[in-house]
Amino acid sequence: MPGRSDLMSAHSSSATRWPSAGTCLAALVVAQTICLTPASPQEPARPQFDREMTKQESIYRSQGKKIPGGYILTRGLAGYVQLLPSGFDAALRKLGPADRWLDIGAGSGQAILDYYAPKYARAHDKNRARPGGKARAVALSIEDRRTDLWRQRAASLEGDQIRYLFGKRLRDYCP
Repeated sequence: MPGRSDLMSAHSSSATRWPSAGTCLAALVVAQTICLTPASPQEPARPQFDREMTKQESIYRSQGKKIPGGYILTRGLAGYVQLLPSGFDAALRKLGPADRWLDIGAGSGQAILDYYAPKYARAHDKNRARPGGKARAVALSIEDRRTDLWRQRAASLEGDQIRYLFGKRLRDYCP
C-alpha cells in the first residue's frame, strides 16, 4: 500500500498535466469558430412575414370605422386574463403606485378602464400583493380610439394615472 507521500506526489504530478485555463479558453474559441455557424431556415419565412406586415400596415392605416377584420378594439380586462398567460392577473395585482402597466395595442383602452373600475377594485383589491394604490397605466394605440368613458375616467383620476398615446409606431416612442 502506498504511503501518504507517494499519494501526494502522484496527485501533484497528475495536476501538472492539466492544461492551463488560457489553453482551455483558446481551444474553446477555436472550436466555436470552426464548428458553430449561424443556422438558417430550410424555407424562407418571407411570404408569411410579408403577409403579416401587410396586415399590420392595413391596421396602421385604418381610420375611423374602417377596421380590418380580426382587429379588436374593445377587449376588456377579462379577455386579457383569458387570452394571456396564466400569471397575467397575478402580475397585475402585484403592481403598485410606483409601477406602470403599458398596454400595447390597447384599442379603446377598455382593459385599463376595467382595471380602474370600482367593480375590479371590489373584486381584486383584497387580493392585492401590495396594498395601496394601483399602477399608472399607459394605453398605446395606432389611432386615437378613446371613448367618452375613457375621457371621463381619466378626468376623475389624479395626475397622469392613465395616459393614452397614439399616432406613432412603438419604435418611434423610444429614442
